[in-house]
Amino acid sequence: MQGIAVSDDIALRQFEHDKARYLEMGGRIDSEKMRYDHGDNFATDFQYIFMDRWAMDKVLAQKPEMVYDFGSQLQFVSLLSAIIPVTHYDIRDPLLYLDNLKFCRADILHIPLPQDAGQRIDCVTCLHVAEHIGLGRYGDDIDPAGFTKACSELARILSPGGNLFFSVPIGKAGTVFNVHRILDTLGVIDAFPEIEMIEFSIINSNGQYRRNVDMHTPQFDTYGCGLFHFRKKGAQNNEREVVYHYTGL
Repeated sequence: MQGIAVSDDIALRQFEHDKARYLEMGGRIDSEKMRYDHGDNFATDFQYIFMDRWAMDKVLAQKPEMVYDFGSQLQFVSLLSAIIPVTHYDIRDPLLYLDNLKFCRADILHIPLPQDAGQRIDCVTCLHVAEHIGLGRYGDDIDPAGFTKACSELARILSPGGNLFFSVPIGKAGTVFNVHRILDTLGVIDAFPEIEMIEFSIINSNGQYRRNVDMHTPQFDTYGCGLFHFRKKGAQNNEREVVYHYTGL
C-alpha cells in the first residue's frame, strides 16, 4: 500500500506526534522508518488488480493443461500456478521456487517454442510486457521494432485454436524512453494480423474496469490499460464463460 501524497512537513509532524504518544503509553521503539498512509481510501494501482483478475478469469474459463506466460508479474503467475501449471519465461531469473511454476530464461523475441511438432500451446499470457521490449529498461537489446516482433513471436507459437491474453498501455500512441510505449487500440490489433481478437476490455486512468468495450469507441484517456483476448484460427473452442457488457467509458 502506498502512502497518500502530503507535504513532508505534515507527515513529519504526525509521525512525531504518534511516536511521542506511543512512548507515553509505555511502548518500546527499536528503530524508526516513517510512512504516511492515513486516509479513508487505499492509494493503489487498480490497473494491475483488475488486469490480473481479468486474465485469471479468462484462463480459468479455458481450463488449459498448461499456461505459458511471458514476463508477467510474479504475483500473477504465482497465484495462477496454485490452480494450473505455469511455465514462466523471462530474461531475468526470478529466483522463485514454487510447485507448479517452472521458470525458463528466454528472450521474447526468440521464444524456444514449440519444442517439437506435437507440442500444443493452447494458453499464453503476456501482461504489461510487450510495451517495454526493445527499450533496454530490463536489460533487453535496443530495438525500435521490439513491440511488433514480440507480438509476432507470441502469435507464432500459439497452436490452432489457442488463446492469447495480452495487455499493454493504450491511449495516444507514443514512446516514453526508456519506460514504455503507449499504443492505440487499432495499432495493437494490427500487430497480430494472423490471429483474431475475441474481446477488448479496458481499465481507464480513473481505475474503472470495462468489459467488452467497442474498440472503435473513442478513448479519451491518455493512459489506460487495454486487455486483449486473441485466438488463433483453427480447432473449435467450446468453452463457456460469463460475459459482462458495459456501455462506453
